[in-house]
Amino acid sequence: MEYFKSISILELANLINASKKHLYICLPSIHSEISDAISELHFFENHGGGNVTINILIDFDPQTIRQGYGSFDALDDLFREGHNIKNLKNNRISFVISDDIGYYLFIESRSIIPAEKETINAVRIDPISIIRLKKYFFPDSKKIDFKDELSNAIIEESKFLE
Repeated sequence: MEYFKSISILELANLINASKKHLYICLPSIHSEISDAISELHFFENHGGGNVTINILIDFDPQTIRQGYGSFDALDDLFREGHNIKNLKNNRISFVISDDIGYYLFIESRSIIPAEKETINAVRIDPISIIRLKKYFFPDSKKIDFKDELSNAIIEESKFLE
């Protein structure tokens, strides 16, 4: 698996839709393509008997949307579906964790860089950092045994380093 890569909006949407256990997404705000992918995942979970937990963390500041990091309509759609969206004021940290795969995302404002421009914008997150991110940004996440996950992450990372 690539360590540095380009993740387009379509690839990010596909990563979201591939979630089987949990999705953690932290962005300044959300555009419609990401909102649609989350809604699709949520729909299939409700109608397919799945058990994916969806965790969303964004900056609710309207200035963030005006700066090109998301859209009000995309957020409104997620709120109407009943998603539990948390606020992190002045957030510019971006990452996605889908099950055991995570990437730090270097999101550009759409008012500066077109959404379809291919750029190297993602770095794979190591298993231990995935645990740290979940524990720090989503501390109230239920169904997480951080000690057990950390033990597994240490074993996985040590195998990778060998």
